[in-house]
Amino acid sequence: MSLPTLTANGESGTVSANNYVKGDSAVVNARNLKDPSAPLSGYDTKFFEDLFLQQVAPSQQQGFKVVKKKAAEAIEGQETIDVEYRYDLLINGVPIGRHGFAKVVKVGNSAVSLGATTTDSRYKGMKVRPSPTPAMLRAWSCGACGCARRGSGFRCLH
Repeated sequence: MSLPTLTANGESGTVSANNYVKGDSAVVNARNLKDPSAPLSGYDTKFFEDLFLQQVAPSQQQGFKVVKKKAAEAIEGQETIDVEYRYDLLINGVPIGRHGFAKVVKVGNSAVSLGATTTDSRYKGMKVRPSPTPAMLRAWSCGACGCARRGSGFRCLH
């Protein structure tokens, strides 16, 4: 388990849990929205690539694609969407296909996601697809500045 580092402006990295032997990972990410009044479904593929792959260097991945995004049941009144995505992770120059699902919640001026990703080959053999549920993700906005907070271990630096 790796915990995020909070920067002076309140941005945090990721919280993740991984089983690299099998190729599975689960990651919580947050990113500021350029236009908080726009619906999450209106954001482009580049926004979701930047949100989901914050900890992957651009030279280590290629071909990010949003396979499907659809409105989901709101979490505590906050707009929520489900996103299915795929990309290739480059390991020593060899592409390893990755397939994932994320629940993304609009919180104040930010989007917070919980994503579950596995290898393409493992994904094809799964009877039950990884899919974060509303009960797994709770996020709220800081009253002072509007930044996203996730869980009791996070604090705003504003």
